[in-house]
Amino acid sequence: MLNLDTDHDLGLGIDECNPDWDRRMGVPMAREPAFPIYRKISSTHVFDEFTPGEYEPGRMFCTQYYDEEGYIDDKIEDFLTERDVIYVPLYEHLDRGESKGHIAMGAGTSNRLQSYNHNLAFLKRVAPHVRYIMVGNALCELSFKNVPWMMPDLDRTVAVDLAIPFVLETADLIGSAGGRPSYGTVDWDICIDCYFAKGRLLKTMNSVGAMQTVFCAYNLIYGQVPSTNDITFWPLCPYREEPPWTVLSSYIRGGEFWAGVDSIDGLLNRNDIALAQMGFKAGLFGGV
Repeated sequence: MLNLDTDHDLGLGIDECNPDWDRRMGVPMAREPAFPIYRKISSTHVFDEFTPGEYEPGRMFCTQYYDEEGYIDDKIEDFLTERDVIYVPLYEHLDRGESKGHIAMGAGTSNRLQSYNHNLAFLKRVAPHVRYIMVGNALCELSFKNVPWMMPDLDRTVAVDLAIPFVLETADLIGSAGGRPSYGTVDWDICIDCYFAKGRLLKTMNSVGAMQTVFCAYNLIYGQVPSTNDITFWPLCPYREEPPWTVLSSYIRGGEFWAGVDSIDGLLNRNDIALAQMGFKAGLFGGV
């Protein structure tokens, strides 16, 4: 079992940091990360700071994360490379309450944004030239976990059953444009599929060659998902593993999963090491 306190030395002294890593991420570390880490970019104002020649392995563009209408900025096309991932807004989401951080899950592909045709044309242009195209029903994330929560008479695995046709339809759309699909699957939905749905969603993802990014994957190692303290969603997934998460790790190793590392704090806490051991193949950093 990995000992996060003693097995790896971060070496945070400025004099002993890796200059290249410090330049790229702004984090003084003596070690390289445990897996490739992509820079998440959420603002069109910083494109010039992360040019293709300056940053490896690539970037994830989520510039419409909180945009109500979701019109993608066409100028992003000029900055994309074959190493990048781009989120393309196509479908509406439902926002509960005043906080934009509390997102309820949209119904799926039937709820198209007003910007759908504009963004679809963008998708078709860039799909053959980037690493992945990401779409979602909850902004850049994919989740139907709120359905069984709001309708408790339904089986918890309805969240998986609703996600599967969404994936099949959108993967076909992206594939027909010459691209590869990607989805921001939410941590709770990963657990529901792993522990209760016999991996039906994972099998679907693998069948279409999809990559899944779990933006809050660090919650899995923090013990926050699944958590008995979450009175809202614990009834949906009442199963808790202790490290080294044997069942969940086997599930994650069975697909192409990337993980949010929780930015600088996560790197300092060695989250990338634990997540790599769990089976995640790449990481995601930042929200500039």
